[in-house]
Amino acid sequence: MAASIRVGVGDYVFTDTASTNTPSTTVQTSIAANDVLVLCVANSGTNTISGWPSGFTEITPASTESIFGSTMQVATKVATGLESGSFALTTTGFDTWKILSFTVTGVSTTLAASKNNGANGSFGTTVPLTGGSVATGASGNFVVFVGTGEIGGGNTVSAYTQPSGFASRATHIDAGGNIGTLLADFTEPSAGSVSYSGSLTSGTGSPTAGHTSTLVFTPTGGGGGSATYQPMQYQRKTLYFI
Repeated sequence: MAASIRVGVGDYVFTDTASTNTPSTTVQTSIAANDVLVLCVANSGTNTISGWPSGFTEITPASTESIFGSTMQVATKVATGLESGSFALTTTGFDTWKILSFTVTGVSTTLAASKNNGANGSFGTTVPLTGGSVATGASGNFVVFVGTGEIGGGNTVSAYTQPSGFASRATHIDAGGNIGTLLADFTEPSAGSVSYSGSLTSGTGSPTAGHTSTLVFTPTGGGGGSATYQPMQYQRKTLYFI
């Protein structure tokens, strides 16, 4: 099986929570043993995830930015294929949380490399999704990029730009319209250290900041893969912005 992000109905889930200290998200569907499960969790304040669901290991350090004081944390798990119900998280306090859960299949269960990175933007219409430098390893490795950005001043996200060469697999805008998330992938043709970057766009200038996570996987089936788009599933709860 070629390396890919599972993108069938329910295979990735976006969750926006109200202010809570016990956020959770629905477990995605179509999970097979030895798939790699990924949880990306961003907040709208200064609290953080202090405890992950069983089997998940956090990728450190987390992504931070100083415009809004938010954090994005990422953790992965090698699937048993028996996961169901919901993934519950422990936090350091009440906050609103943006959670993306998805599945990568056809890859080694050990990450080849990873990098979380935060970026403060200038007052403008572009939200930076600037990935830090990551070693891509061997040519043909499968790279997954997650970017979450926020636009201030009551303005809204209007467009997404994935890193050059990447295929966009899913996008989401929260209920307030000012926080957007992008999920994309790419088969890297050469080895080396690369910084992949994308962006979000708003129609009106405001303070901006973004988070990224770049995950590099070694395919088990001889090269990177592709995916077929299907409608996404997401979970929407009432949001209260801080």
